[in-house]
Order: sequence, then C-alpha cells, then structure tokens
Amino acid sequence: MNRKLYKTLLVYIYLILLVYFIFFIWLISNKNGLNQSSLAPQKYDVIVQNDNISPKFNTAEDPDIYSLPFFIIKNISFATDTEYLYLKYKLAGPLPDNLEQLTKKENDYIKSIYYKMYIDENYFDLSGNKNPNFAEAELIMSPYGVEEKTESGKVAVKGELIKGGAGYDYLVVRYPYYSLLINQTTNSIVFSSYSGADTLRYPQGFAIHHFENKLLAAEPANVRQIKIDLSLKKEEAKKEEQLRY
Repeated sequence: MNRKLYKTLLVYIYLILLVYFIFFIWLISNKNGLNQSSLAPQKYDVIVQNDNISPKFNTAEDPDIYSLPFFIIKNISFATDTEYLYLKYKLAGPLPDNLEQLTKKENDYIKSIYYKMYIDENYFDLSGNKNPNFAEAELIMSPYGVEEKTESGKVAVKGELIKGGAGYDYLVVRYPYYSLLINQTTNSIVFSSYSGADTLRYPQGFAIHHFENKLLAAEPANVRQIKIDLSLKKEEAKKEEQLRY
C-alpha cells in the first residue's frame, strides 16, 4: 500500500514539475507579457538606416550610465495598413529586462527610457519652401511603461508595443492613424527621431542619441529631418494588404 502511494506521489510530482517547466518555457518565449506578436507586419514599406551609428552621445556625463547600445537606433522600418502606422526600431543592443539592472551612481541613474519620433507632412509649402511650423505629431514609445514628458503644441500619441521590448534589441510599435492625422495632403512625410531618458539629475528628460540619414535628408543642411513616401492604405486594398501582412 505504501509503495503504491509512493508511486502515486511521484507521478503527481512529475506532473507538477512538467507543468512548471512548460510555464517557464512559455514565459521565456513571451517576455514582457507580450502576446500580440501576430499583429506585427511581415513586410515593411520603408526601411531607413541610421548614419549616426557610432555617435558621440549628447552628454558629457558618466558613459556607464548613458552610453549604452540600446540607445543607438540602427534603423527604423515603416509599415501601414488601413488603420495603423507601424514602426520597428532596430537597436544596437538588447534592452535590459528591467531598469534595476542598469548602472547606478551616487549622483544619477536612469528612471525611464523612451524613443520619440516627430512627423511633419507639411514640412514644405506648395512652393517647396520650408514651413515655419513645427512637426504636428509626436510619437512616443516607453518600453517600460514609465511616463515621459511630451512637448506642448504637438499631438502626442503613445504607441502600443506589440513585439520586442525588454530583453530584445528591437521594438515594434503601432499608432492609430486617426490620432496622427497624416496623409491629409500628400504622401510624403518628414520625420526625426531620437532616444532619450529621464534620470535623477535630469527629471525632465533629454535626448541621448539622434537618428540621421544624409541620403534622405529633407534639406542637405539638416540630416536629422528625413523625408520618405508613406501613404495610408486604402480600404478597397484591404484584402490585398492582408495577404502581404
């Protein structure tokens, strides 16, 4: 009787261990709780490389805190459907699993990491001259969900992280078109992007690394303002686009 009970207990223990093992494997494959990977595009319309891949970071502070690979954006990919603009930020190194892993000094440490993009579809007027107005939309992604500051006078749109993030060297984010209000007048947009951080010493946040591209610069003198063609997909093309994505 005792032997039978012992075998039964062993079976239960093995089953419990198996369940924990399966859960652990699932947890590893779904880092950061992401379960929306199927929403990420399989194909991107535009991929823009960053010329500023060996940057002098925009700070003279301790490099152990600020000069980190995940602040460098290697390239940005754009995709669209009938509802969303998708951005994929490819980084030079993986994001930490949490901010507690980052180096801390007595006088400073990183409290928040974010990636921003400004979109302007009216960068030039009808005569081809630069408009004096600033970009209309400010796209924000903070992979750890920490609030970051936005600039006044712009439509601030927080992205939905659907793939990547903490533990990965990329982020796939989507933004609803109705919030961005782009492609109202032209298929061309001008964008600029950078990575930034809020720190103990700089609670208002500051840019750490800027995205640049000489070939696609809207104006030769400013390689941080990049012009691309990005058109909103039409509703009648929905079936075709579903096949692509």
